[in-house]
Amino acid sequence: MRTRLRVLDSVRAAAQIPGLHLSRNIVIVGHSQGGQVALFAGQLAPSYAPDLHIDGVVAMAPATNLSLAIAAMRDLSDQGGITSGKSDLVYIVMTLWAWAHTYRHLPVTSIFTPFGAEKASIVNQGCLSQIAQALAGINPASILRPNPTSMLGLLHDAAKNNPGLVHTITPILVVQGNRTRQFLLS
Repeated sequence: MRTRLRVLDSVRAAAQIPGLHLSRNIVIVGHSQGGQVALFAGQLAPSYAPDLHIDGVVAMAPATNLSLAIAAMRDLSDQGGITSGKSDLVYIVMTLWAWAHTYRHLPVTSIFTPFGAEKASIVNQGCLSQIAQALAGINPASILRPNPTSMLGLLHDAAKNNPGLVHTITPILVVQGNRTRQFLLS
C-alpha cells in the first residue's frame, strides 16, 4: 500500500520544488510490479490525492490477478512441477519471500525450509539474474516447505493484491504480450 501512495506523494513533493511549475494533471506509468503500482495508484488517487487529476494510467506487463498466480503455483507444487531449471522457481521464491516479509502472518519458516530461507534471502540483495544464479540447480523441495501456496492466508492476501476491484473513471491502458511491436501515438 505504501508504494502505491508514494507514487502520488512524489508528484505532490515535486510540486513543492521552488521554481518548478508542474501541472496537477498526470499520467501514471509503470512496468511489471510498477504496472501493478500504477493500477492501484490510479484506483486510490480520487480518495487519497483528490488534488491531482489522473488523465490516464498505463500499466505495461503489470502483476495482475495474483490469486490466480498463487493458484498456478499451488498446481505446480502439487504436481511436482516447480523446477530449478525454469524461471518458475525464481519467481515463486521472489513472490513468497516478499509476501512473508509483507504479511507477518505468513512467516518465512512456514514457507521455506531453513536452507531455503538462507538461499531466498538473496531476494533482498540481488536482481533477477543474481537470484536466478543463486537458485540454479537447487531442488525446489529442499527450499520450499510442502505445499507452501495452499495456506489460506496467502490466497487471501493475493486476492487483496488484485487491482481492478474498484471502479474508476480514469482511462487505463494495460499492455501485455510476448512480442515487441513498434507503434506511434498521435
